[in-house]
Formats: sequence, structure tokens, C-alpha cells
Amino acid sequence: MRDLLLTLAVACIFALVAFGIWGLRQPGPKLKPALMIVAGLVMLFNLWLYLLPPPQ
Repeated sequence: MRDLLLTLAVACIFALVAFGIWGLRQPGPKLKPALMIVAGLVMLFNLWLYLLPPPQ
């Protein structure tokens, strides 16, 4: 179950960042795509913290 959730988290990170970059290249407002990229980076940082070994 843990592997499935990690896989879904990584897929969401890629989707957020990819569609955020795609949205920045389109004409129109740039706030939502920028927030999508920021949300993807925050998810990536949280995933990295989750996968760190516990302190000894």
C-alpha cells in the first residue's frame, strides 16, 4: 500500500510541474500555473522528508 501511495504522489508531482510549465507558456494569467509548480515542489519536499531515515 505504501508503494502505491508513493507512486501516486510522484505521478501527481510530475503532473503538477509539467502542466504548470505548460500553463506558463500559454497566453493569459500566470498565477495558477505558477501555484501549480509551487504545489508540486512542496509535495516533492514533503516526500523527501518522509523518505529520510529516522534520526538515531
